[in-house]
Amino acid sequence: MKLFQLFIISPDAVLFDAKVDYISVPGTQGYLGILADHQPMITTLKPGEFRISKPGSPTITFKTSFSGLLEVSSSKVSVLLAAEDNQIGLKLKES
Repeated sequence: MKLFQLFIISPDAVLFDAKVDYISVPGTQGYLGILADHQPMITTLKPGEFRISKPGSPTITFKTSFSGLLEVSSSKVSVLLAAEDNQIGLKLKES
């Protein structure tokens, strides 16, 4: 399966930076599933559950009570959360 670079960013930190094969995010119009080579897009996110799939690793699941933005480009996906790192209480940074 093809991979893409995923960044999850808060105003004060990069929370996650790794190659993944799938992410599910809570869009304001419903949940979105993103795979490699997805059409470019920008959309808003609402609070909810995120699921991240990496080859050879268990699925990473976390919930946030903060809104944000999702940007999908040709080979990367960026999630911008509207909360400082210490408000999220989450540290997912990986290499």
